[in-house]
Amino acid sequence: MITIHPELQSLIPPLTAEEYAQLEQNLLADGCRDPLIVWREEQTLLDGHNRYEICERHGLTYTTVEVSLPDLESAKAWMIDNQLGRRNLTPEQTSYFRGKQYALYKQVGFKGNQYTSASGKSYQKHDTAKALAERHHVAEKTIRNDAAYANAIDTIVDVAGPEARQTILARETKVTQKEVKQLADMVKADPQAAKEVLVAVQAAPTRQAAQAVLTEVLDAAAAEPDTPAGLHRNRWGSVTATPADTHPAIPRRVSSGDFEWYTPAEVVTLVRQVLGAIDIDPASCDVAQQVVGKRSRGKLI
Repeated sequence: MITIHPELQSLIPPLTAEEYAQLEQNLLADGCRDPLIVWREEQTLLDGHNRYEICERHGLTYTTVEVSLPDLESAKAWMIDNQLGRRNLTPEQTSYFRGKQYALYKQVGFKGNQYTSASGKSYQKHDTAKALAERHHVAEKTIRNDAAYANAIDTIVDVAGPEARQTILARETKVTQKEVKQLADMVKADPQAAKEVLVAVQAAPTRQAAQAVLTEVLDAAAAEPDTPAGLHRNRWGSVTATPADTHPAIPRRVSSGDFEWYTPAEVVTLVRQVLGAIDIDPASCDVAQQVVGKRSRGKLI
């Protein structure tokens, strides 16, 4: 029986709704022509997660090819190499995978098509950034910047969960590398505030709305001064104690009788699931509309 490892699955760039629908249509019409790739020792899926889910749901047959790998880090390295061999990655996805490759190749040796634990052996004797720069035809500085970008995303994932990686790298959500690094700083200083921002981004009705949410929060974070002590309320309504090691990248305000609370993004999502589009929101403002996204004459405003 094939198993799904959440951490490995989160390394697969998410398909858009249109791409997924097209894949499902193709599989129903022509069957699953390409085999699924499975990690032999663990019987864990490495490639073909979307095809596997569709085939299982519709009772379609599929074939598998097994790859022998010694450990989880080697499985990650295999998956990243496999993803970088594809042509449909966005620049952000490519940068993330090159950065992960840089980090993993310091732990995992590579020889031909076989992955083995490195432990300071042959591959690490070479300059990893230089070797990967030559492989991908980019500058060494690009590889090192990719590594910093990947580390920032993984910092966010450590707090918000693997779903955050797919949200950030999704085609529909255009998040710049600068914004990712700002959000990683938020995570380090105030994990709860950062999680709430990501929930709001995920709940936004369009890619433009998601981008607007993130931009608004990060711009405000850069502009607003920190509070030295006491209570603060972030822009999404949570009231918490100001941490001792506060950071200026976190949007916060000293409690001053301002009770402008916004409906949590997860509640807005549930409302849409039950009622559909939100046509009227009489008590709203421009900030709240980035999440609520009411419609006027069928158009999102």
